[in-house]
Amino acid sequence: MPKIKSPQGGSLHLRVISLLLLIFISSGSKLQAQDNTPIKVGLNVELTGLAADLGDLSKKAADLAVEEINAAGGINGRPIDLIAEDSQSSNQGAVAATNKLINSHKVVAMVGPVKSTQMQAVSDIIKKAHLPTMFGGTNPKLTRIDNKVVNPWIFRCRPADSIAGVAIARFIIEDLKINKVGILHDSDTFGTTGAGIVKDTLKKLGTEPLLIEKYATGTENYQPQLLNMKSAGVEALVIYGTNANDDAKILRQIKELGLDFKVVGSPSNAQKITLDLAKEAAEGIYAVVDYVPGQSEVAKRYREAYVKKYGSEPDTLAAWNYDALYILAEAMKKAGTDPEKIREAILATKGFKGVLGEFNFDEFGDGLHEVSMVQIKNGQPSLLRVIKENE
Repeated sequence: MPKIKSPQGGSLHLRVISLLLLIFISSGSKLQAQDNTPIKVGLNVELTGLAADLGDLSKKAADLAVEEINAAGGINGRPIDLIAEDSQSSNQGAVAATNKLINSHKVVAMVGPVKSTQMQAVSDIIKKAHLPTMFGGTNPKLTRIDNKVVNPWIFRCRPADSIAGVAIARFIIEDLKINKVGILHDSDTFGTTGAGIVKDTLKKLGTEPLLIEKYATGTENYQPQLLNMKSAGVEALVIYGTNANDDAKILRQIKELGLDFKVVGSPSNAQKITLDLAKEAAEGIYAVVDYVPGQSEVAKRYREAYVKKYGSEPDTLAAWNYDALYILAEAMKKAGTDPEKIREAILATKGFKGVLGEFNFDEFGDGLHEVSMVQIKNGQPSLLRVIKENE
């Protein structure tokens, strides 16, 4: 059978075969060139020091997220390499960890720290490095001052104190129907800021605290402050604490003194570490928390996965690390690893269903706009109501 000639005189079937070979070779080259190198993400976390217990829980939540994300294909085929550096539960440690993650490990993004004072210490470093950072510190001034963006490279993954402090005051007045209020707070930035918000909100609601007392982190004896509260006639005591060990000591000493305050605490009062340390002294207290395990379908799946992996219940204060990594992963799937594009993708995140709730990032970098109020029953937080920002 004679061959059919193309207009250029070549054999048609040879030209088709050549074209197919070129396509095959080109496709193979693209497959070989596909980038599957790990994406380095830093975790700035307390592995030693006063908050090491919380740091361990935070790392567990983060590790679980990375394991799931990588098992599902990672970031467009690239796995996340989570690199943890120890903040040593201090501002200096957080600075050292941040510098090491940026300069030695060359991470493309960071998760942490969780403490507001540590975040203050590292914010300028993050800003200078243009490092997209998901953090857990709750001081409102970390993201906005005078309604202006403080640092365009940081994104809060927990409810700010401007939400939590307002919720505490509203709960005392609206739900407990008590107007004889005392505030006992850590003297650090977190405690002082939170106490100030509670005070200001109470004033807006028609009352003022009978007494405000402060303490230094690591204090052993709280009886003088507690007895002063009793003498002042306090019926509802706000404990705006930062660290679980301090909260547990305060709760135990309230019980030892036989005081019958209605205790309403900051998030650390209901975290697993506090409840384990305080035991029956925490029974019946109220607290504002990021979320309650099992309160949504996402939270239920997280709890099941956490229990399966670690054999223990998840903590109410550490799960933000899990959400932060998922939000970051979704942003990088869309934006790649270019810092500016990651930043823009995080800011554009709306309606993201996380363990802590629905994330809708605003122009300041705040993602969550609600908190949960709980009561401790049988050693576990029980949901009473969800209080939304500006509700």
